[in-house]
Amino acid sequence: MSFSYRTAIYTALICLFVTTQVAGAQTTKQTSEPKFAQEWRYLFVDTESTLEQALTSDQWQAGTGTARFSYDGQPKWLHYKIPSSEQARIFNIGNPWLQDVDVYMTTNGEVRYKYLTGNSKPRSSRPISSGSGFAFGVDRDITDIYVFDYATAASNFPVTLSLTEDYAAANAKLNALHGLYYGILLAIILYSFIMFYTTRVNSYKFYSLYGASLVAFLIIADGTGSSLLWSENPSVNYAMLPVVWALTFIFMTEFCCHFLGFSLKPRTKIIKRLFHTLVVATALIVIVAHHVNALLLQTLVSGIYLTGLLVAAATAIYRKNPNGLIYLAAISVFTMSAFCYIAMLMSWLEPSIWAQHAVHIGSIAELLILSIGLVSHLNLRERKRYLVFAESQRLSQKNRELQAATVLAEEHRELQKSLQQAQKLKTIGQLAGGFAHDFNNILASILGFAELARDRTASADRPTLMRYLAEIQSSGERGANLVKQLLVYSRSTSFEPQNLNLSATLLTAQDLLRSSLPATVSINTHLPAQQLNLYIDPEQLQQVLVNICINAAEAMQNRGKIDIYLEQVDTHKTRCTSCLVKFSGEHIVLKIEDNGSGITGPAEDLFTPFHTTKDVGMGTGLGLSVVHGIVHEHNGHIRASNRAERGARFSIYLPLTDAGAVVLPDTESKHILLIEDDPSVASYLKSLLDDKKFHTIFASRPSEALETFVANPDQFDLIITDYLMPQGTGIELALDIHALRPELPVILTTGNINNLDKQDIAQANLAGIFEKPLNSDQLLAKIRALLAG
Repeated sequence: MSFSYRTAIYTALICLFVTTQVAGAQTTKQTSEPKFAQEWRYLFVDTESTLEQALTSDQWQAGTGTARFSYDGQPKWLHYKIPSSEQARIFNIGNPWLQDVDVYMTTNGEVRYKYLTGNSKPRSSRPISSGSGFAFGVDRDITDIYVFDYATAASNFPVTLSLTEDYAAANAKLNALHGLYYGILLAIILYSFIMFYTTRVNSYKFYSLYGASLVAFLIIADGTGSSLLWSENPSVNYAMLPVVWALTFIFMTEFCCHFLGFSLKPRTKIIKRLFHTLVVATALIVIVAHHVNALLLQTLVSGIYLTGLLVAAATAIYRKNPNGLIYLAAISVFTMSAFCYIAMLMSWLEPSIWAQHAVHIGSIAELLILSIGLVSHLNLRERKRYLVFAESQRLSQKNRELQAATVLAEEHRELQKSLQQAQKLKTIGQLAGGFAHDFNNILASILGFAELARDRTASADRPTLMRYLAEIQSSGERGANLVKQLLVYSRSTSFEPQNLNLSATLLTAQDLLRSSLPATVSINTHLPAQQLNLYIDPEQLQQVLVNICINAAEAMQNRGKIDIYLEQVDTHKTRCTSCLVKFSGEHIVLKIEDNGSGITGPAEDLFTPFHTTKDVGMGTGLGLSVVHGIVHEHNGHIRASNRAERGARFSIYLPLTDAGAVVLPDTESKHILLIEDDPSVASYLKSLLDDKKFHTIFASRPSEALETFVANPDQFDLIITDYLMPQGTGIELALDIHALRPELPVILTTGNINNLDKQDIAQANLAGIFEKPLNSDQLLAKIRALLAG
């Protein structure tokens, strides 16, 4: 329990002790005043009756104990015997609202004075001004007082007969006690209003409104307002009390929600609205019904409301809300005091000054506890605000650091791309030598077989001529493939992963390596029986292989053997040589082994930019650092080590992806619009498509193709167009076609894919791009896939 909670509880106990002592002293004073003792009796009736009927009735019963109005819910007559005295006396009914009784003062059965307040006979002023009850002066010759109680309200209040001087002294002390009550309450409310104006905390606002409505309720309930602040009007008082009672509970609920942090919860909002509806409906019933049963309903709703607040406090404590305990203490004090007051009204508790003012005492204690709790709440709120501010400052600093790190990371990526491109430029010379050798062989084969074919044409040896032409076609395809590989390798680095069959990709890369490495270096590729697919950038994978294999060839002095293995492994806490991070899981591993001199020095130094083990001027030190960047860009890792027998081993670990092959259905009898300005390429493509039973319509210019398409846009299932043509480009034609049919697939063919702009390609929404010379199998597979999808 914190210091604030202890202070609040101790303050409440001191307040209760002081007010109890004051009330006890007041009670002691009143016990010395004359009481009726056994000199009173009562008579129950079914309906209103006259004094004459009461006097002649033989149903009177003697009362016992302290003379008082007892709550029993039935109209009745009360008869008080007045002892003779020579001193001036005051007859006082402790009920602050006497709107439901008639008082008759008689001498030997003759009415001397009467005071009629019941039902349709309201009075506008009290006989003697008194905030705690209705006082009547009693002449010396008055022998009896008869009171008719209409029983429309709980009225268990004491009835006393006092000397005038004693009554005045007691009333003065009671007014002083009321002044003490309301002085403390108003000071608390004024303080809370100032705090709300200063802090703008909603808890202080509803605390102030709750305190103000509670003070208004008490002023009306104890008669202080009627005797000191406004003229006596029982009907107005009776209507005002339920309204102020409803406002008190509404503001109490709002304060509870804000103080305990329940205001933002949807379920709490629903419960709060139900409680508000209940209390407002009860207030309206009390005003309209004006009957004791309505007051019973009001008492029941008050009990339900206070029980609900106790449950809310207990819930807050269960949720470890620091305000829950102090609110439970405050509402418990108020609930006990309210129960004491209600118990007195219901005749469960003997009337006394303490019971009559229990709600006053409990209100002061409650508001003092809540006031101290609000101070603690405000301090906690300020501490949280400071912590939030400090955290925001820390996050701002972290954000600035992240922004700086992002800039550095972007610069690092750009540098990595530059390193990759620089490494490509470095190896272009090595590649060019190998390409020149292979290309010269290809050209020699083409020229030789062409010469032989020309000679055979004259002799009409058809089988031999067909074999020569096949050799020419094969050599041409080899040349086209070499040129394509060189263009692919020389492009700027970009990260465009694809779903690749690694076995097929490695076979293609093997051809590239054999063309770029000396013939004295043998390359052997060992592939697994099952197909392994991976989502990876094919160009960057080729660059990884080229860089590692070129380093291996140089380490073997261009004489030796390079073995490439493809496997699927399950790794566990394997340390990466380049980034030194441990990794685990299913991976596809690409191993490159050589029988050279092996690795000298720490293996991790190999991946440091510009680090090289070669002589000065013989290497840039960028090859393996580029490999590091590419592999880690694909979330992979590298292991570099020496082999046990001789040489080095580089293992590339790439996370496994599972992508199966796509089965394409038969898509014959489809209409294709072909646009190609080169007659020979157009003839080749049309013959290829017609041979596969596609219905092909040919156009040599974009304007002709567009005119054909506009005439019947729904006729075509696919468009194949060249990129560069005399009257426009294939991308422009694709944009015009998609304006009419956005979903129609368009395939673009080009002689140099490097000339295409990526933004134009994205804008044209192309279904595929093929570089010339065309691979007929790949083109047909793409066409079938598009037409099937």
